Amino acid sequence: MADTLWTGSADDKLYLTSGQITSTIKDSESIGAIDALPNGLEWDGTNTLWAGNQVTKKLYVTSGKFTSTLKVSTATAGFDNNLTDITEDGTNTGTVGTEADKLYLLSGKITTTFKTSAAIGTVSLYMQGMSWVSVNTLCTAKYNQDFGTDPKLYKLSGHFSSTIKLSLDISPPEISPTGCSFDGTNTPFCGNADDKLYLSSGQFTSTLKDSEAVGTIDTNPTGVSTTNNAGRLGLGGGGATLKSVDGVTLANVKNVDGVAIADVKTVDGMTTS
Repeated sequence: MADTLWTGSADDKLYLTSGQITSTIKDSESIGAIDALPNGLEWDGTNTLWAGNQVTKKLYVTSGKFTSTLKVSTATAGFDNNLTDITEDGTNTGTVGTEADKLYLLSGKITTTFKTSAAIGTVSLYMQGMSWVSVNTLCTAKYNQDFGTDPKLYKLSGHFSSTIKLSLDISPPEISPTGCSFDGTNTPFCGNADDKLYLSSGQFTSTLKDSEAVGTIDTNPTGVSTTNNAGRLGLGGGGATLKSVDGVTLANVKNVDGVAIADVKTVDGMTTS
């Protein structure tokens, strides 16, 4: 079973939690000396990527799962001063920022070379979490009374655009979701209203499979990732075999969101072969 990685800014740590999900801590690493406001993270199969939102405003790649050995960092203040999460697909790095209300695609892992950006202000002015999954992007949006935003999970078409494929209101159980991921079958997300990690069925539904209070560990969980990187990116380790897409039998499907079906490994966690 995959484990769960998450960040907490109350104690400035990265956490590795056993299973999906429990309060059993397998490892924790203090990173306050690097950045005292970790905001989101993703596991790439070898290293841990995370965003820091202190004065330095940087994206970080930390060696392993995990250590405080810093492999690379990239200052991001030149394009957004409030980055809230990070993701990757084996080639490029994605991040989300609430200062400009944009999703960013950066070349490599990690540089400040822009490939593209997508404005998401029409979707939400307080997008917090981001995770690339097969051919889509999962995001979380927090409730904010001033901006009139609702607490939701979003599935956006592609890597990436502001085209919404699906959205799900998640209050209850959580009005302040701060990070999300996908393991090939379910969607883990975290929230700091009740200081919990959540596991939502599928990609995604309102069926809550599990929740775990982590307030005794850290009172401000800000990001979450699965260690099943292959399942997240649709490279195997996913769920059931796909029979159809939007009612069209798989044999007659030519592409999914502009991606040739031959290059699509999974759709919503189901393998295409």
